[in-house]
Amino acid sequence: MNMFKRAKVLKLFVGYPGIPVNEINMDCHGIFEDLKHYGPIRIADRRKRDGSTQVDEGKYDENWRMISVISNNEVEFIKNKYEEKYGLNFTNSFAEFISPNIVLEGIDCISNVPVGTIIDFAGAGPTIYCTSKNYACKKPGQYIANEYGLPVNDSSQFVDFSLNQRGIVGKILIGGRISLGNECVIYYPKDVSIELFK
Repeated sequence: MNMFKRAKVLKLFVGYPGIPVNEINMDCHGIFEDLKHYGPIRIADRRKRDGSTQVDEGKYDENWRMISVISNNEVEFIKNKYEEKYGLNFTNSFAEFISPNIVLEGIDCISNVPVGTIIDFAGAGPTIYCTSKNYACKKPGQYIANEYGLPVNDSSQFVDFSLNQRGIVGKILIGGRISLGNECVIYYPKDVSIELFK
């Protein structure tokens, strides 16, 4: 079995809510256009990180959240949950609510990849190292509730709807530029089963 999968960049976003862009530029400290997540260190919050000791909230931690990646199928999964629950009809821009930096097509569920997975944009330069699953919070749910007139108390629904479907976060090992349509190769660690990533 091959321990890699090929995918392609479908959408790119910066900021929150996500602003669609045609390209993002980065170095080993983060994305130039997304200063909130730029830099070698971050102030620890309540966010969990797979396979690592939790740093106390408010203390300095390494920046393991420089970039976020999700698959188009995961975006559709969350969108469909909202549409079924509330009878809504979202536009194709729904990914802006989830606010990933990169939306990929060609992989069903990138949330399943383990820490240590590498996403390499051959020819474009950047190489991303997966540091953790991207665990859901209420913030996107609050934005969706405000935008569509839903009960604010229902904002926690986003956490349920996006369980194991929010993608991954990572560090940038090699900088460069990513543009819409760029292809990438996702390399899995050798000690995991490829069956997870069909």
